[in-house]
Amino acid sequence: MSILVTGSKGGLGKSLVPILRAHYDEPVICSARISSDEGENFSCDFTDKLDVAHLIKIVRPRLIFHLVGSFTGQFEHDFQCNTLAAKYIFDSILIENLRTRVVVFGSAAEYGVIRPSDNPVSESLPCRPVSAYGLTKAYQTEMATFYARTKNIDAVIARVFNLAMPGLSQKLFYGKAEAMITAFKNGEVTQLEFGNLESERDYIELDRAAEQLLSIAEHGIAGEIYNVGSGISRKMRSLLTEMLIKEGVPDAIIVESSPDVIKGKGIDVPIIYADIRKVSKLMSLS
Repeated sequence: MSILVTGSKGGLGKSLVPILRAHYDEPVICSARISSDEGENFSCDFTDKLDVAHLIKIVRPRLIFHLVGSFTGQFEHDFQCNTLAAKYIFDSILIENLRTRVVVFGSAAEYGVIRPSDNPVSESLPCRPVSAYGLTKAYQTEMATFYARTKNIDAVIARVFNLAMPGLSQKLFYGKAEAMITAFKNGEVTQLEFGNLESERDYIELDRAAEQLLSIAEHGIAGEIYNVGSGISRKMRSLLTEMLIKEGVPDAIIVESSPDVIKGKGIDVPIIYADIRKVSKLMSLS
């Protein structure tokens, strides 16, 4: 038996794979659009159903951590990666008559617009996504619960909030901040420019997120959604200041856009953080 990690070259995938290999006795097989020479790995285009079917037929995994994701902002592309890729995996499992558990990685972006009084956000809160990424991830969740309900697919959804860890995409705040701090230390920029730093988000470190993900994989109920987060809110400015202190960079170099500049550039949710009671119950079983 084996464990398959899709999207293994992404920021989370590269960090999660070593943790999985330390935790499980089974082989942990990596798969991404382009394979590497490190460990057992396969190349796979997860927007191609035949490619996905071939991968599942060869690997025949007991457990899948489905990390494939795209946030280009282009609906058609994000829909292929964030929604249809999961469908192709489920269909391939059915064709091969496997009893594979699939941990589907969702996002807090699925919740979209919330009121401050909705916090902490529970998994039962209706989703109102405001981005192509959030919308297509919400479709993925619906796809997973549909297959669990009607096809007996053993899928659970890990709805991940914000990760605080190195190596993330620069499209994410933490990844952007990390890249800008590096550029400042290299003398490439003289200031760090950001939008609204007063917003509050739920940030969770890798080790704690991994504990929650393993509990979901081992104890989660098929068809259920589980928030993955810290359960507390942190101002973006506070998080950025901590990063600067760690790197020995003065916070005086921060330049924050004025509210007038930010206005009209999209919907900014002032505060959102996770209700983690469901996943905490799973962790108590470990």
